[in-house]
Amino acid sequence: MIEPIPGNVYKNKDIPNANTLYSEMKLFPTPFKGIYYVPYESERNGQYITDPHLIIFKAAELYLKSNKYYFGLYSALYYHRIIWNALGLDILNMKISRKINRKLPSKKYWRGRVINKILSVYPFPIRFHRIGKFDLLGVIKKGAITYSDLRKTKSDAIFLCKKGDKTACEVLKILEKTQKNKK
Repeated sequence: MIEPIPGNVYKNKDIPNANTLYSEMKLFPTPFKGIYYVPYESERNGQYITDPHLIIFKAAELYLKSNKYYFGLYSALYYHRIIWNALGLDILNMKISRKINRKLPSKKYWRGRVINKILSVYPFPIRFHRIGKFDLLGVIKKGAITYSDLRKTKSDAIFLCKKGDKTACEVLKILEKTQKNKK
């Protein structure tokens, strides 16, 4: 067992007294079941999260049990400043293909209102896309987050669009529009 450090993400089973810390608001939930974020004192007092993308990126490593993944599609367009509001997060990996929607607790009680406020900063939804021939070539590392460059984003979008992924087809249309506007 480890003592939780502020700013880190942990699995529920790795934290002693996780349920007690969660009920005391010393751990914030992430959109992944059983994975929690240990907030800084200022975040805990204000009941907010400073960098939700970074937390989700760290939590994805625990969720996937691998560090071979990156932000792609809408998330990559967001980091390249092509779009200004990401419509959820897209995590490309070699293991799972799944969409995670978070169900917010009832606002009827104080705890539900607080948790709603905290979870409102997380992008909605989080989509995992499985890529068959997965590689990390063409991936940009910026701080602790990795995301695909535009060429890789386009090739990923083409591959996933052929498989019938609507999100990838929409990203492909956005990339084609931006290329036409540059000419």
